[in-house]
Amino acid sequence: MEAHTAAAFDEVGIPRLVMAGAGSGTGKTSITCGVVSALRRRGRGVRSFKVGPDFADAGYLGGVAGVPCRSLDLWLLGRDRVLQSFHRGCVEGDIAVVEGMLGLLDSWGGDSDSSTATTTAPNRFTLQIVRRQIF
Repeated sequence: MEAHTAAAFDEVGIPRLVMAGAGSGTGKTSITCGVVSALRRRGRGVRSFKVGPDFADAGYLGGVAGVPCRSLDLWLLGRDRVLQSFHRGCVEGDIAVVEGMLGLLDSWGGDSDSSTATTTAPNRFTLQIVRRQIF
């Protein structure tokens, strides 16, 4: 991401946690939903986000968070709209939880670099890797 985009992510002054996987099928959604639920039970205003073109996982995250999950999909939205989605999604929240897609470095769209790492790493997100299949 470009420097101006990274700086704009910093304008959102709430903590950010990314749940990323070593690959697909590692249990990211289950663990992310558990984290969102635990934070919400503690009274936190959790805002959830999903990297990648996935509406099912976003539905689960939004249901657990109690507010709609927003997309951070660089391939579908582009940098400016991802930034806009993040800003709007954080309104009235006090922590942002992002579920990555596939593996940390995997992308959709051929030559496009729309990975979880590209979307979040330059922007001071705390990263948690899910490494093992849980089922």
